[in-house]
Amino acid sequence: KEKEDYLLLPLINSISYSISGLVALWVVFKSHGVKFVKQKLETLRYYFEEGFVLFFANFFGVLKDKGNVLVIGVFLGLDEVAYYDLAQKLVIIIFSFFAVVNTAFYPHFAKVKSALFSRNYLKLLLIISIFSYLFLTIFSKWIILFLAGEKMLPTQTIIYILGLWLIIETMSNSIGRNVLIVNN
Repeated sequence: KEKEDYLLLPLINSISYSISGLVALWVVFKSHGVKFVKQKLETLRYYFEEGFVLFFANFFGVLKDKGNVLVIGVFLGLDEVAYYDLAQKLVIIIFSFFAVVNTAFYPHFAKVKSALFSRNYLKLLLIISIFSYLFLTIFSKWIILFLAGEKMLPTQTIIYILGLWLIIETMSNSIGRNVLIVNN
């Protein structure tokens, strides 16, 4: 419990992640018989060209999301960065559920290509994301108090605004991945 012990946390995390990764690789190679195969340069080039647009779309999305913190820090201050960061993390926790669901349904969308299924799925997703937003805004005060304390209550106003992003991004992610990409 010395002042210099803060360096131990990233070290311990790095070691545990490395061990977990090695165990996962061992399971994949030994238990499932997976082997790496050297790919031809043409194959790598094909996949790079096919995924180029998706790569840059994701890259600029991350840049947009993380660039906000930099701008807020430069123009407003560190307290505001903390408020924004907490609000963003709470919203992203909920969004990650929708991202996982969209990813899980992608193979079904690719296989079926049904407009009726897509419409019903998007309607259900919209309803659930609206209820998630309402849940987050209604209980935001208690969530903030539980996680960060009274000093972080100004985060609540930011959650009201960023929570709208939850609905928009959920629908955008699903339409982009499960409808537009699947149907070219």
